[in-house]
Amino acid sequence: MGAGNDASGNWFWTGVMDAKVMRKNRRLEFLMLQQPILLTNDDGYDAPGLKALWDCVKRMGFENVRIAAPARGWSVRSHATTVDPQEAIRIEPLKLDGMAGVVIDGFPADCSRVGLVGLDLFGGQKPLVLAGINGGANLGIDAYYSGTLAAAREAVALGFPAIALSLLTGKDGERNWERTSRWAAEVLGWLIPHVLETGCSLWNVNFPSAPLADPPPVQVVPMSPDPLAVAFRAHSEQADGLSYAGPYFQRPARPGTDVEALFSGVISITPMKLDVTDYELLEGVKGKKGS
Repeated sequence: MGAGNDASGNWFWTGVMDAKVMRKNRRLEFLMLQQPILLTNDDGYDAPGLKALWDCVKRMGFENVRIAAPARGWSVRSHATTVDPQEAIRIEPLKLDGMAGVVIDGFPADCSRVGLVGLDLFGGQKPLVLAGINGGANLGIDAYYSGTLAAAREAVALGFPAIALSLLTGKDGERNWERTSRWAAEVLGWLIPHVLETGCSLWNVNFPSAPLADPPPVQVVPMSPDPLAVAFRAHSEQADGLSYAGPYFQRPARPGTDVEALFSGVISITPMKLDVTDYELLEGVKGKKGS
């Protein structure tokens, strides 16, 4: 598989990524035989996106794959964790569609913690964590709300590289999992070696619902800092309550960001980091304090 760029900065795939093609790359062949992978998500162990991701990595040829997924969905619950020593985090074997791993009665970040620290799923080896494929995009400010990003972020905080993957839900509610699984194999075929070479890094990948092409072009872009199109309406059953009514597709699509890229029909890839310190303000305050 190769890739090229057009004048707009889009990165177009120039080949089809499958196990036979990938094995021509010695680095990928080694990874498929040796690199353990932990899958998790925030939609629950029985979500179609998790099965699509399992099928993706198995089709790519990775052999040492396990799942640590929540017993129920926790979408838009951010980075919640279970820390009460008196509260048991129940764990059961995963028995669904031939997938191997465990079902955890906890939040997405708990799943990363238990799968990476609480259990020895890989015999002491250091896995790469893949979170998703989420049913719904995780763009820009979504990163602070997302359970999918929380699971990936927790993994990185613990010293493990991680990639979050999400599928934008179409305006008609469409989610094509088979197609997205195929695209994910192409993206991961390039991205995984790069992630492992950079050490413990965090990446956010979003797939379009209305692609420019099949497979879509790819853009590596920064996250958007803009807010959602937040709105409310009167609750239909609670007279003194409100219900959220923010239209997702009406959020600002600032040029050059992940929101603009995904909404235009391309795959967006964004490298992220845990440290959100504003160093410019930090140095400014230090300077004033010392004056």
